[in-house]
Amino acid sequence: MAQKFNDYVNEKKLVDLHKAISDGNVEKYWGNGLSYDGKDIFDVYMKNYDDIKSEIKMDFEDTSGISDFSGQEVYLGYDKKKDEFISGWDCWITEEIDNPDFDMDDEDSYEDEFIEEDSSANASVRFKISNGKVKIVDTITWTGDIFYQAKGNEGYNAIKKNSDIIDIRLD
Repeated sequence: MAQKFNDYVNEKKLVDLHKAISDGNVEKYWGNGLSYDGKDIFDVYMKNYDDIKSEIKMDFEDTSGISDFSGQEVYLGYDKKKDEFISGWDCWITEEIDNPDFDMDDEDSYEDEFIEEDSSANASVRFKISNGKVKIVDTITWTGDIFYQAKGNEGYNAIKKNSDIIDIRLD
C-alpha cells in the first residue's frame, strides 16, 4: 500500500497555479498536483499547517483572552494581485468572562469572579509561499460564527468582498 502511494506521489504531474487559473480549473487540481513556485501547494501547506494554526491561537489569545482553542482549516484561496494565499478556519474557543453572579462584597459567596464560555469563531490567515516555506503576512480572528456562516465583514464574506480571491479549496 505504501509503495502505491509513493508511486502516485512520484507520478503526480504538477500544474502551475497561474496556468490552472487561466484555464479556469484551479479546484480540479487541488490535492492532485497544483504547484506554486515549482512546489506542490498541498505539500507545502500541510508541512506548515501547525505553524498556521499556532498563529491563529496566538491571535485569539492576544485579542480575546482565550483559555482553550481548537480549529480546522476549511478554505484556501489565492489573491492574485497581492500574490498571497488565504487560509480560512472554523474555530472553537473558550473565553474567560466576568461572572455576572459574582459579588465582591459578599464574603459568603462561592461564586468565581470569572467563568468560562465556549463559542464558535473563525479566522483567516494571509501568507506567502517562497522556496517551499510559508511566511505569514496577517492573521484576523472573529468570534461569533464559523467561517462560512459568518455575516458582514467576517469569514468567507470578508475575503470575497475585499479582494479578487480565487478559490482553490472550499470545504
